Amino acid sequence: STARRYPLLAGVALGVAFLIRPLTAVGVALPLVLYAVARAVRDHEGDLSRYLWLVIGFLPLAALLPAYFWTLTGNPFLAPYELWWPFDRWGFGAGRGKYGYHTLGEGLRNTATNLAALSTHLFGWPAVSLAFIVLLFLVGSADRRDALLLSVFASLVLVHIPYWTSGCIYGPRYYFEALPTLLLLTARGVQAVARRLRSWSLLPYLTLVALVLLNVTIYLPAQWQTYRGWYGVTAAPLEATRRANLHHALVFVHTESWTDYVPLFCANSPLLDSDVVYAIDLGELPNRQVMALYPDRTVFSLRGTRLMPIKSSARQ
Repeated sequence: STARRYPLLAGVALGVAFLIRPLTAVGVALPLVLYAVARAVRDHEGDLSRYLWLVIGFLPLAALLPAYFWTLTGNPFLAPYELWWPFDRWGFGAGRGKYGYHTLGEGLRNTATNLAALSTHLFGWPAVSLAFIVLLFLVGSADRRDALLLSVFASLVLVHIPYWTSGCIYGPRYYFEALPTLLLLTARGVQAVARRLRSWSLLPYLTLVALVLLNVTIYLPAQWQTYRGWYGVTAAPLEATRRANLHHALVFVHTESWTDYVPLFCANSPLLDSDVVYAIDLGELPNRQVMALYPDRTVFSLRGTRLMPIKSSARQ
């Protein structure tokens, strides 16, 4: 029945979100859980079984995350993030962040950075991307549903304050996870403004068209230029291997920074069985262990754009 299906699907969706990024799932779920509890307390004789179906949909998927951690790290409570960067943890205090300590003040500065970026990058309307959401509440047209949608966004903002970095690359990417609620609230804001300006019925829509044109003609070209060669990453190393016309090969990539491996890692298949497999050069012993997994492949070393064959004796 519908009474079971929708809560079950909601639980499954939340479980998938938890597997992809647990902090996001918590941020989205927190205000919705509080709302559900408030309704359950208010409606003493309400049907609570729908919440049970939501939990049934969520828990089996959520239980996979510790299993995933255990498979990768040997510890069900140790995320792979912490193997790469031991300081990459949520919370305040010592041992968090690149500089060894994370404070509330730094968290609030990160929040201000992300909100300022969101005001431009949400729709590519410099400084006014949140305008229609603000107007929705200012003109008094918002209702309880709008408040609930806004609370989801606010919750995502709050749960990221204890995280040590703003993550503000390609825009406020952590806040983009609230995009469904922000889109709905923006549409509601456009409707509210249009109702208030009935005598100027075309004005809101002309404004919207002007903002879209601003995005296409000014914002997007600037973004393409900004992110070209971002972090110094280019296709040059990958093009070097393609010019060599490699087939059934294993290529060890010399890295001085994690960015050196990025364009080549992206060329690997998810199962690491593509015609050319790229691996980080970790030194003689780890390299031999990798070569043992690909015993019949031709092996190369790549430094920058310089490709060199590795002698078969290196396998021994």
